Amino acid sequence: MKRLVTFLMGALCVLGLSACATVGPNRVAEQYRNAVETGDVATQRALYTGVPYTQRDADRNLAILHDGQGVTVLVSTNHQWRVACSSFGVPAQSDPVRHALLSALSAIEAQRWQDLEPIIPQAVARPFKPDAAMKAYLSELAPLIWPYACEPFVQRGDAWELPYGDSPRTAVRIKQEQQGIIIEEWD
Repeated sequence: MKRLVTFLMGALCVLGLSACATVGPNRVAEQYRNAVETGDVATQRALYTGVPYTQRDADRNLAILHDGQGVTVLVSTNHQWRVACSSFGVPAQSDPVRHALLSALSAIEAQRWQDLEPIIPQAVARPFKPDAAMKAYLSELAPLIWPYACEPFVQRGDAWELPYGDSPRTAVRIKQEQQGIIIEEWD
């Protein structure tokens, strides 16, 4: 019954037939997470914007929600919250590069440094134990990147770059290596 109500509310919201403006980002994220857990792809897609979030969109608000297992970034346009990108669900499955970035930012924010091991270059010593200066650097950097986390990547050769900030030279660089997807550079 709960799945049916969640689906109907999502469908009505998408069709503009209910008071979606009162549904906040926490509730939308919960509905999305429930849809992911139950395999309800229709509801996942109904709650997903499908439109890339751009930090420069003045009419949009941004909410970043963590649940301990992943992160969901939501945007509000015309008072309707929708998933912009997430580290789980249909969008994450189809976008492993974005998944790697969201997972890394979430790990940095929670100071779970060991969770960065799968996505850092092989040349970095294992186990990954950043010193205080590196922890401070990454902790200062993550909030600068979050507002851009759902923007489109730019592919350059065998790597993807996500520009962030005001300078065109600042970007996160992500690359496919033998071990999988790794974050090669942070700026």
